[in-house]
Amino acid sequence: MYSPRLVQSLNQVAYKHQPLFRKAIVDVLSQPRYTNTGIAAGSVEVEVVEGNASTSPQLNITFADHLIMLNKTKMQWTRLPNIGKLLEWAETKKDDPKQAKRLAWAVAWNQRKNDTWRAKTWRKKSLSGVLKEMNEEMLKEFDAAIQGDLDEAVKK
Repeated sequence: MYSPRLVQSLNQVAYKHQPLFRKAIVDVLSQPRYTNTGIAAGSVEVEVVEGNASTSPQLNITFADHLIMLNKTKMQWTRLPNIGKLLEWAETKKDDPKQAKRLAWAVAWNQRKNDTWRAKTWRKKSLSGVLKEMNEEMLKEFDAAIQGDLDEAVKK
């Protein structure tokens, strides 16, 4: 159970950081490498769900549905597989070294394209900075509210 003093101070922290979160996310999504049409950055909504005695406040970040589709079109391939082992394998399949080399490289590029992908990361330092700042402020508010509640309990 959260004290009313703590709930009120945490709600204030959430409302203070709401526009900062939106700005940080929009700044990241507006970069040329993450933008196709600009619709994703324009669809960012950050909503504060106020806390109460049993739950802490929440920041709900939503995007338009099409953002997922735009992200899936921009995959970033990570690496080629070990070409040395593929060359050894290809030499068992082909007698001509030139053909074995072509086969090994074809398999390597196919595996790179189909097997070792990861989506681009989009969480940048600007967003991490806002998260860190909000966490530090929430800890200070927790300390202040708990200290205030303890002082009040001791006075009674």
